[in-house]
Amino acid sequence: GSLAGNIITIAWSTPAGGPATSYTVLAGSTAGAVDIYNGNVGLTNTVSAPVGPGPYFIRVFGNSACGAGALSNEVSIAVP
Repeated sequence: GSLAGNIITIAWSTPAGGPATSYTVLAGSTAGAVDIYNGNVGLTNTVSAPVGPGPYFIRVFGNSACGAGALSNEVSIAVP
């Protein structure tokens, strides 16, 4: 992930093992939490959002006809 001003941007690669039909982004204020965002972002591989100060912990997983895929590694970004 990256930070420019108060805009967080995260990007990910399409997972191996078959095409995703959508991606879900999870964001929390502590590691492993989902108290800030839990939503489907469609087929995009990049998401940007303006945020307030604080820590952000972000993970992504792909969805397909077979169900939800494995969670990505968690990325942490601190916004001053």
